[in-house]
Amino acid sequence: MSLENKYVIKKIIKEIDLYYALGIRAIVFINEQACPFSEEFDNYDTLDFEKVQHFIVNKNNEPVATARVIYKSETSVKLGRIALLKEVRSEGLGSYFVTQIINNIKENGYKEIQLNGQIHLEKFYNNLGFKTIGEPFYEAGIKHIEMRLLL
Repeated sequence: MSLENKYVIKKIIKEIDLYYALGIRAIVFINEQACPFSEEFDNYDTLDFEKVQHFIVNKNNEPVATARVIYKSETSVKLGRIALLKEVRSEGLGSYFVTQIINNIKENGYKEIQLNGQIHLEKFYNNLGFKTIGEPFYEAGIKHIEMRLLL
């Protein structure tokens, strides 16, 4: 079965889906990676569509992954909080999901995507076209690297 038939990616427009997305992030970042609760959730965890767009992925009508895009300017966005539940991480969903988000961003006329990726995922993002900029740094106790994709 193709990834397109296996997973449904949608923009979050309802509060219930935002709650599911926040729950996925809590499982992945707080429970699995020991990120402090106070650093995981912020003012962008809303349905304020002028500032941010959240995405959710469903498999068999169950939420399994999420991400968000923060609108930085008329030409630039920041992609982040990409989280996949453990049971779907080896199915190719990560690349498919991020590629679909990149396509959506591009279709909306943005020219640049910024991303602070966890250092162990640097090659994953490089394979999707992101370039590493700057030096590694710690965010929420986890080593990250700043990356950029020009569209």
